[in-house]
Amino acid sequence: MLKIISNVLQDNTLNIIKEQLKSYPIILYINGTPDHPLCPNTSNAIKILEKYKISYNYVDVLHNISILREIINISHSRNFPQIFIQGEFLGSTDILLKLHLSQNIHEFFDIKTS
Repeated sequence: MLKIISNVLQDNTLNIIKEQLKSYPIILYINGTPDHPLCPNTSNAIKILEKYKISYNYVDVLHNISILREIINISHSRNFPQIFIQGEFLGSTDILLKLHLSQNIHEFFDIKTS
């Protein structure tokens, strides 16, 4: 009986994540919150997105261990934050940093420069 409950919880968690990925163009699965990031990578990713005024949604995975476990299964990565664009896994802070340093972040996120 416990195994069935576990499978149901896993299915519900997967459905929740799928809905999040479908509903939000840019979503970050992070440790902490944007106001109180709990790791340097999360802090750096948020700073880059905010520098370019890129809107995003986030999920604090430390407050939902089932989402933490399932998002690792989806992305095949244990690095956080995990950044998804249009439902696709982009990567972590290292990818945002490369886009920022190469000055390709405007093109990637289709940001209009003034």
